[in-house]
Amino acid sequence: TLQTASAAMATFVPASSEVPSFKGAVCVIADVCRGNVGQLAADVLTATLEMKRVGYFDDPAVLPAVGNEGTQMTVNVELYHSSAKNLFVIQQRSPAVAALAEGWAARLAEWASKSEFKTVLLLTSLPAELRTDDRLSEGGSQLTLECALTGREGKKRAGE
Repeated sequence: TLQTASAAMATFVPASSEVPSFKGAVCVIADVCRGNVGQLAADVLTATLEMKRVGYFDDPAVLPAVGNEGTQMTVNVELYHSSAKNLFVIQQRSPAVAALAEGWAARLAEWASKSEFKTVLLLTSLPAELRTDDRLSEGGSQLTLECALTGREGKKRAGE
């Protein structure tokens, strides 16, 4: 219901009683976006790093979805963890209801803030036609994940 969707924070539901600490970790959030760029990048991260599913988010603003990954059932918004990289990935597989999307984003941001992540990265994309004339000659605004994973300062955008 709309009343429930106004809760202060997104509800994280752990997959087990042993939830790794979020404090000081990197959190990557895959946005539902054009071309599914964020979601595909998150899939590459979770598969390459053999990340473990540690829970999911329950929020009425996000449309329900269910699927499978091998023999494991998946739902609309899940959290994965790599202890070797101290990395978490939030994989959102379905969009938020348009009228409730801003509230969902605020609740997820509040959860991330209270979880005390060192860095939060949003993986998303925008259509090229939204670029202004002065940006047409640029190669884009890709952020590098290397800086967050290694904890080093470095290139923030491709080409810098």
